[in-house]
Amino acid sequence: MLDLAREVAAQQKNTGAQSYVVQARDNLDSVIRKTMPANLFAADVLRQAYFRANPELVAGANVKLRPGQVLQVPDVATVRAVMMPDSGNGHGGDSKISLHSTAPVVAPTVAATAIDLNPPIAIPRLPVNVAGSANPAPEVSPEEKKKWVRYP
Repeated sequence: MLDLAREVAAQQKNTGAQSYVVQARDNLDSVIRKTMPANLFAADVLRQAYFRANPELVAGANVKLRPGQVLQVPDVATVRAVMMPDSGNGHGGDSKISLHSTAPVVAPTVAATAIDLNPPIAIPRLPVNVAGSANPAPEVSPEEKKKWVRYP
Protein backbone atom coordinates (compact mmCIF):
# COMPACT_ATOMS: atom_id res chain seq x y z
CA MET A 1 0.00 0.00 0.00
CA LEU A 2 2.93 2.29 0.73
CA ASP A 3 4.30 1.62 -2.76
CA LEU A 4 0.97 2.64 -4.24
CA ALA A 5 1.03 5.89 -2.33
CA ARG A 6 4.54 6.55 -3.67
CA GLU A 7 3.31 5.94 -7.20
CA VAL A 8 0.45 8.39 -6.73
CA ALA A 9 2.89 10.95 -5.31
CA ALA A 10 5.30 10.48 -8.21
CA GLN A 11 2.48 10.83 -10.71
CA GLN A 12 1.26 14.00 -9.03
CA LYS A 13 4.78 15.49 -9.27
CA ASN A 14 5.17 14.48 -12.91
CA THR A 15 1.86 15.87 -14.13
CA GLY A 16 1.86 18.91 -11.88
CA ALA A 17 -1.94 18.93 -12.04
CA GLN A 18 -3.52 20.14 -8.81
CA SER A 19 -6.88 20.96 -10.38
CA TYR A 20 -8.88 19.84 -13.40
CA VAL A 21 -11.39 21.84 -15.47
CA VAL A 22 -14.39 19.70 -16.37
CA GLN A 23 -15.01 19.35 -20.10
CA ALA A 24 -18.34 18.67 -21.80
CA ARG A 25 -19.62 15.08 -21.29
CA ASP A 26 -17.17 14.40 -18.46
CA ASN A 27 -18.26 12.26 -15.56
CA LEU A 28 -16.35 11.54 -12.38
CA ASP A 29 -14.92 8.25 -13.64
CA SER A 30 -13.59 9.85 -16.84
CA VAL A 31 -12.03 12.67 -14.78
CA ILE A 32 -10.33 10.05 -12.58
CA ARG A 33 -9.01 8.22 -15.67
CA LYS A 34 -7.69 11.50 -17.15
CA THR A 35 -6.06 12.83 -14.00
CA MET A 36 -4.76 9.53 -12.58
CA PRO A 37 -4.30 7.15 -15.53
CA ALA A 38 -1.63 4.90 -13.99
CA ASN A 39 -3.16 4.27 -10.57
CA LEU A 40 -3.63 0.90 -8.93
CA PHE A 41 -6.36 1.93 -6.49
CA ALA A 42 -9.93 0.74 -6.81
CA ALA A 43 -12.36 3.17 -8.46
CA ASP A 44 -14.39 3.46 -5.24
CA VAL A 45 -11.31 4.61 -3.31
CA LEU A 46 -10.53 7.30 -5.88
CA ARG A 47 -14.17 8.45 -5.97
CA GLN A 48 -14.13 8.84 -2.19
CA ALA A 49 -10.84 10.76 -2.45
CA TYR A 50 -12.44 13.13 -5.00
CA PHE A 51 -15.44 13.62 -2.71
CA ARG A 52 -13.09 14.53 0.16
CA ALA A 53 -11.01 16.88 -2.00
CA ASN A 54 -14.15 18.52 -3.46
CA PRO A 55 -16.78 18.90 -0.72
CA GLU A 56 -19.16 20.62 -3.14
CA LEU A 57 -19.67 17.29 -4.94
CA VAL A 58 -22.61 15.32 -3.62
CA ALA A 59 -21.67 11.67 -3.13
CA GLY A 60 -24.08 9.39 -4.91
CA ALA A 61 -24.64 7.27 -7.98
CA ASN A 62 -25.00 10.22 -10.40
CA VAL A 63 -22.53 13.00 -9.69
CA LYS A 64 -23.49 16.01 -11.80
CA LEU A 65 -20.45 17.79 -13.25
CA ARG A 66 -20.82 21.04 -15.18
CA PRO A 67 -18.48 22.01 -18.03
CA GLY A 68 -16.02 24.59 -16.73
CA GLN A 69 -16.30 23.37 -13.14
CA VAL A 70 -12.89 23.21 -11.42
CA LEU A 71 -12.16 20.03 -9.45
CA GLN A 72 -9.26 19.64 -7.06
CA VAL A 73 -7.24 16.50 -7.78
CA PRO A 74 -6.84 14.59 -4.50
CA ASP A 75 -3.33 14.47 -3.13
CA VAL A 76 -1.60 11.53 -1.48
CA ALA A 77 -2.77 12.53 2.00
CA THR A 78 -6.40 12.49 0.84
CA VAL A 79 -6.03 9.05 -0.77
CA ARG A 80 -4.30 7.79 2.38
CA ALA A 81 -7.14 9.16 4.52
CA VAL A 82 -9.62 7.20 2.42
CA MET A 83 -7.53 4.01 2.53
CA MET A 84 -6.74 4.21 6.26
CA PRO A 85 -9.42 6.30 7.95
CA ASP A 86 -7.88 5.86 11.44
CA SER A 87 -4.44 7.11 10.43
CA GLY A 88 -4.91 10.50 12.03
CA ASN A 89 -3.46 13.46 10.16
CA GLY A 90 -1.68 11.49 7.46
CA HIS A 91 1.76 11.56 9.13
CA GLY A 92 2.65 7.95 9.84
CA GLY A 93 4.96 8.66 12.78
CA ASP A 94 2.41 10.10 15.19
CA SER A 95 -0.64 8.05 14.31
CA LYS A 96 -2.30 5.37 16.41
CA ILE A 97 -1.89 2.68 13.74
CA SER A 98 1.43 1.98 12.07
CA LEU A 99 2.09 -0.17 9.05
CA HIS A 100 4.68 -2.10 11.09
CA SER A 101 2.76 -2.48 14.33
CA THR A 102 2.66 -5.89 15.94
CA ALA A 103 -0.50 -7.89 16.34
CA PRO A 104 -1.92 -8.32 19.84
CA VAL A 105 -0.87 -11.50 21.65
CA VAL A 106 -3.77 -13.82 22.39
CA ALA A 107 -3.62 -16.74 24.81
CA PRO A 108 -3.83 -20.10 23.03
CA THR A 109 -7.06 -22.01 23.40
CA VAL A 110 -7.91 -25.68 23.12
CA ALA A 111 -10.64 -26.66 20.72
CA ALA A 112 -13.66 -28.41 22.20
CA THR A 113 -13.97 -32.12 21.48
CA ALA A 114 -17.08 -33.89 20.29
CA ILE A 115 -17.76 -35.22 23.79
CA ASP A 116 -17.62 -31.69 25.20
CA LEU A 117 -20.06 -30.42 22.59
CA ASN A 118 -22.38 -33.45 22.67
CA PRO A 119 -22.41 -35.07 26.10
CA PRO A 120 -23.88 -38.58 26.30
CA ILE A 121 -27.60 -38.70 26.97
CA ALA A 122 -29.07 -41.20 29.45
CA ILE A 123 -31.95 -43.00 27.73
CA PRO A 124 -34.21 -44.97 30.07
CA ARG A 125 -34.79 -48.56 29.05
CA LEU A 126 -38.41 -49.60 28.66
CA PRO A 127 -39.41 -53.06 29.83
CA VAL A 128 -39.89 -55.57 27.04
CA ASN A 129 -43.03 -57.69 27.08
CA VAL A 130 -42.13 -61.24 26.24
CA ALA A 131 -44.72 -63.98 25.82
CA GLY A 132 -44.85 -66.14 28.91
CA SER A 133 -43.47 -63.43 31.19
CA ALA A 134 -45.26 -62.06 34.24
CA ASN A 135 -46.89 -59.20 32.27
CA PRO A 136 -47.65 -60.45 28.77
CA ALA A 137 -48.87 -58.03 26.11
CA PRO A 138 -52.63 -57.73 25.90
CA GLU A 139 -54.37 -59.82 23.26
CA VAL A 140 -55.43 -58.01 20.09
CA SER A 141 -58.51 -59.09 18.18
CA PRO A 142 -58.17 -60.37 14.62
CA GLU A 143 -60.34 -57.47 13.42
CA GLU A 144 -57.89 -54.97 14.96
CA LYS A 145 -54.95 -56.76 13.34
CA LYS A 146 -56.66 -56.39 9.91
CA LYS A 147 -56.48 -52.60 10.36
CA TRP A 148 -52.68 -52.77 10.79
CA VAL A 149 -52.00 -54.17 7.29
CA ARG A 150 -53.10 -52.48 4.07
CA TYR A 151 -53.95 -54.78 1.23
CA PRO A 152 -53.86 -53.52 -2.35
